[in-house]
Amino acid sequence: PAGYESVVAVTAVGDDLRIYRGANRGAYIDFSAPGVDVQVVSAKVETRFESGTSFAAPFISAALAAARLKTPEKPPEQLVSLLQASAEDLG
Repeated sequence: PAGYESVVAVTAVGDDLRIYRGANRGAYIDFSAPGVDVQVVSAKVETRFESGTSFAAPFISAALAAARLKTPEKPPEQLVSLLQASAEDLG
């Protein structure tokens, strides 16, 4: 699904900004976010560390939601462009 034109594609990076070995790669990626050794809470209310794009995507979802609150009149495509303009291009 990340390769579809209408999807905001997110990949996972570590603290060193290197792409997680099991993460998506390609020209279709829109954003990267922390996704290596992210601390999460399990169903047993224990914390553990997980890696993957599923843990990176919420960071971008939250950033887009915050942008939406600030500028609700802008269409989603413009919100993505605004976020991209403020992001660091990792190549």
